Amino acid sequence: MRRSVLALFAVALTMSVMGPTVGRASVVTYNIDVTVTSAPNAPGLVTPWTFGALPQVFHGTFDADDTVAGNISNLQLVVGGVDVAASHPTPLLFPFNPTTLDLRFTLLKLGPGFVVQSGLFFGDFTPGGPNAPSNYVLAFDDSTSGPLDPYYNSHYNWSGTFVVSAPGGAAIPEPSTWILSLIGIMGLTAYGRRKIRRVSVA
Repeated sequence: MRRSVLALFAVALTMSVMGPTVGRASVVTYNIDVTVTSAPNAPGLVTPWTFGALPQVFHGTFDADDTVAGNISNLQLVVGGVDVAASHPTPLLFPFNPTTLDLRFTLLKLGPGFVVQSGLFFGDFTPGGPNAPSNYVLAFDDSTSGPLDPYYNSHYNWSGTFVVSAPGGAAIPEPSTWILSLIGIMGLTAYGRRKIRRVSVA
């Protein structure tokens, strides 16, 4: 009986050290860095993009599941003085792959009659012709001046590239992990005290 109890405590302690079950879904925060390399129509007619000397890098984050593909959430990214999620509140999200860190999504600002006033493309959305790189980013509105984008064949505010990186640091243990750890330590402590008592009596 005592051996089985000790074995149970040992299993609990081992599980606490091993951490959460492998494959369990969890939402984590990823980093996204946008490098603007061209801005022929900034500020735009709709969105007041403002840039200094190019190229210019902007850092942001978003939340996503780190085990299975799915949509992102809580995008925190300011480019050229503009909060891209707040200024373009209509997202058309595409799955984010946590294994390859591949991301594709669109943010739009709609006017009366659901007319697109401005937007951003992250990734390749070209319907035909040369495909845009998977890390390409483009901002556009009703601009009719400046050069044409080589992939979308339209006038644009700015373009560049983006990089997604996995979060750093150790994972935070789940509550169940702490409970298992506590049970294991308490059990081993109690067993050790019993053994010491028995030896002193003898």
